[in-house]
Amino acid sequence: MFKKLLNKFSKNSEQEIIQFKDQFITGPDYDNSIFVWRSAFLNYQLMSNDITWNKIINSKLNENLGDISSYIIQTNQLINKFHKNNNIDDLVGAKIWNITLRCMSNPSFAYHGVELWEHIKNLQTIAFDRADEDIDQHGLEAMTAARELIVFVPPQFSDLRDLHNR
Repeated sequence: MFKKLLNKFSKNSEQEIIQFKDQFITGPDYDNSIFVWRSAFLNYQLMSNDITWNKIINSKLNENLGDISSYIIQTNQLINKFHKNNNIDDLVGAKIWNITLRCMSNPSFAYHGVELWEHIKNLQTIAFDRADEDIDQHGLEAMTAARELIVFVPPQFSDLRDLHNR
């Protein structure tokens, strides 16, 4: 009974991952670049305030699964908060991390994470330009630090060839 429930949950989770990934990859690059920027800024905020965050996003496959699970819940809470405030840019930025963490939490989902981050890498140049639009809102120091994170790719998803060698 419990095993059936877990299998159903896993299938539903993978379907949601695929749906988000496919919509993101096929969406307009200019629009998606703001989401990449907002995910980089969220990454900066989390790294600045939470030492565990840096550890989990740099985890290797099957490492720190307990911490990753708790951050999946936290990113879900952020998504809900952004939804209530009708803040779509930050919502999708948080969703990128939520999907990333879910791909990190299950080896059979890792390929989806690689595909998502391959597309994100392609948007990084446009995202740099989009970051400049927020400089008045967040200040130069925060913006400079966050812009450096636009080029960050979680190590698990940095190279498709690595996935095939695991």
